[in-house]
Amino acid sequence: DPVAVLAGTVVAILLFVSINAFGGMVLTGVVEEKSTGVVEVLLAHVRAHELLIGKVLGIATVALTQFAAALAAGVVSLRVSGRTVPGGVWLALPSALGWFLVGFVLYSTLFALAGSFVSRQEDAQGAAAPITMVMTAAYLAVFSLGNDPSSLATRIVSVIPPFAPLLMPLRIATGSASVLEIIAAAALLLGGT
Repeated sequence: DPVAVLAGTVVAILLFVSINAFGGMVLTGVVEEKSTGVVEVLLAHVRAHELLIGKVLGIATVALTQFAAALAAGVVSLRVSGRTVPGGVWLALPSALGWFLVGFVLYSTLFALAGSFVSRQEDAQGAAAPITMVMTAAYLAVFSLGNDPSSLATRIVSVIPPFAPLLMPLRIATGSASVLEIIAAAALLLGGT
């Protein structure tokens, strides 16, 4: 159904933009704390993993709120459009919040790792380039594989952790993802994080 593919694609675009923007905030925050020496003071009082979790979850809360508002606007738009909307779309939109959260935690943790390798803001984007390339590949996979969400290639790629947050909501919206594939993708994504 074209409406389901469109809804899944729009969710993937929102996910890509949000994860990229807010993941960048994690990256610059880590680099700023490191370059100003604030991290040494903080690490004297908290463990490194607690600092990382606090930074990621704090920014994730803001990002999730903004993403949920965008999804709510999409739901209202679908409601008032008068078009018949497949049932999978109504399941995929709320589940996109979960995919956003686990995808954000994965990518923002990677961005924080990249930020920990550099001491200047000027070097931050270079350090994050490999992560950005993987995320861009996942984004492009939505467009190249999304037209046939039940194909073998799409089924395989959609469970790979960096690709799952962007591809799985589209597959759920089109009804082409089995419960086992959804569970496997979520488990691999959580394990990867």
